[in-house]
Amino acid sequence: MLSLFVIMDDLRKYIKKIQGLNLNNIIAEVLRDVKIQDYIIDLNQEEQLFKKGVGVDGQKLTPPYVETYKKKKASLGLPTSHISLYLYGGYYDGWTIFIGKDYFQIMAPLAELQRGFSLTDFLTGKYGDYQGLTTDSLDKLRQKITPLIMKIFEKKLSSF
Repeated sequence: MLSLFVIMDDLRKYIKKIQGLNLNNIIAEVLRDVKIQDYIIDLNQEEQLFKKGVGVDGQKLTPPYVETYKKKKASLGLPTSHISLYLYGGYYDGWTIFIGKDYFQIMAPLAELQRGFSLTDFLTGKYGDYQGLTTDSLDKLRQKITPLIMKIFEKKLSSF
């Protein structure tokens, strides 16, 4: 039979282990997964920009395309009813995720800087903040990563 003191000692150790877990580190571990990073970028590029033409705030990007550009996009079978920042796909290539201590940031390629011109800076100046997730996209991300976070959390707790 276990004494109450042994049980209490085990419980204290368990509580200390739980307190030692850093949720931000667990979340960062999940976000480092390439499949999760691809999912985040897809939410930004496909769901927000290509399909809806919305920025981080969920509002339509403005100003609209000029008529000559709309015709070029239409000739390629691309949407013209909203800003998608997509023509041939080159700008969408190479987006990455930077993972900070308690945040992540979606970043377009820095290699585009040529002769002092940055397409990302130009587009951000024209259309506003579009590199990031809307509230709806963040909800989808939470639904996707919560089970993964819980799995890691449970694994770490069961290791003692």
